[in-house]
Amino acid sequence: MGLTRMKRFSIGAVLVLAGALAGGYLVTHLAAAQTQAQPVSLVVPPSAQDLLATEQNTIAIASQFSRSVVAIKVTDLPGQPQQGLPPEFRFFFGPGGPFQGVPLEPRQGLGSGFFFDEQGHILTNNHVVAGFDGGPVDRIIIQLDDGREFPARIVGRDPDNDLAVLQADVPADAYVPAPLGDSGNLLVGQKVVAIGNPFGLSSTVTEGIISATNRNSPNGSGFQGNIIQTDAAINPGN
Repeated sequence: MGLTRMKRFSIGAVLVLAGALAGGYLVTHLAAAQTQAQPVSLVVPPSAQDLLATEQNTIAIASQFSRSVVAIKVTDLPGQPQQGLPPEFRFFFGPGGPFQGVPLEPRQGLGSGFFFDEQGHILTNNHVVAGFDGGPVDRIIIQLDDGREFPARIVGRDPDNDLAVLQADVPADAYVPAPLGDSGNLLVGQKVVAIGNPFGLSSTVTEGIISATNRNSPNGSGFQGNIIQTDAAINPGN
């Protein structure tokens, strides 16, 4: 065992020595030829410090703006129940028989939004707060990151761009407004951090990049152009 280790150590020492000699030879000759050689541009991989800085940025964003994002719970009450057969025909089936009126159940929905000013205004999607008939839902409750809930009301809707603005009377120290940016300055490849409530799971954070800008309406959905495409995971409720 000692001989084997000694051989390995000797071989390793020879390789290190040979590498050092070769390195010295290359450095000497490269220095001599520096005036004749053309400069070469090298792609340097990110260092551990760069990767750590990027990771810390994502952590900081998630920590700060999780308090900006709210879960939105909506309830929409149905209209008149579906009518069954006329009363004269119901005589043959009795109360509770088939073909009676079928009551519609209230619709429950979930979504996400975020505070963007100090007046309690929240930006969300129009489809989150749209009811059965396309009008506004009957009740909206927002849930903060700390679990507290507050009623909210709709103050503006833009169905064409699938946007809506809500307002809630929430203590100013209970949330952090997320400032709105200028989408015209976005570049393909920039990083994206998405914070939301997919499937009702609060404060879920995903990361990706901007895949494209100025996309047109997909599949004739009716949205206007200038859509930003991203590969950050966006699940229902996010």
